[in-house]
Amino acid sequence: MVITDKQKEFIKNATHRYNLKIGARRCGKTYLDILYTIPNRILQGRGKEGLNIIVGVSKETIERNVLRPLRDIYGVELIGIINNRNIANLFGEDIYCLGAEKVNQVSKIQGSSIKFCYGDEIARWCKEVFIMLQSSLDKPYSYFDGALNPESRTHWFKKKKRS
Repeated sequence: MVITDKQKEFIKNATHRYNLKIGARRCGKTYLDILYTIPNRILQGRGKEGLNIIVGVSKETIERNVLRPLRDIYGVELIGIINNRNIANLFGEDIYCLGAEKVNQVSKIQGSSIKFCYGDEIARWCKEVFIMLQSSLDKPYSYFDGALNPESRTHWFKKKKRS
C-alpha cells in the first residue's frame, strides 16, 4: 500500500484538534484514514477517559465507507459490526457509530465527552450535529479527524470557525 507525499505530509502535521482532508472523490482521503489515522487515534486513546465515535451521514455510509474497508485490511477479529446500540468494537475499543443527516441526532452526543471522533462525508451532515460535537471534544487530548468533498464557498462548514 503506497502512501503519497501529500498523505505523508498530512500524517506528520495532523497534530491539531481538528485535522481535515478536503478533496475530490477517490483522491485518497479516506484511504489514509482507514490505513493510518483511525487505528492510530484509537490506539493512542486507549485507557484515556472519553468516548470514541465515528460520525457519518448514516450508519449505512459508516459501514460502507469506513468499517468495511477497515475490515478488509485488519480483519473481522479487530473490526466488528455495528450492533443494535450503535456500537462497533475496533481494535478492542467500543466506538459509537452515529448518523448526522438529521438534526435529531444532536441528542445522541449531547452531554458526551469525546476523546476521538472520525467524521466521514462531513459536508453532508446536519450542521447542528457538528456544532454539538465541537463542545464534546473537551479533553486536552481530544481529536477530530475527517474528510469531505469540496462544496460551495457558501456551505455552512466553510463558514464555521473551528478552534
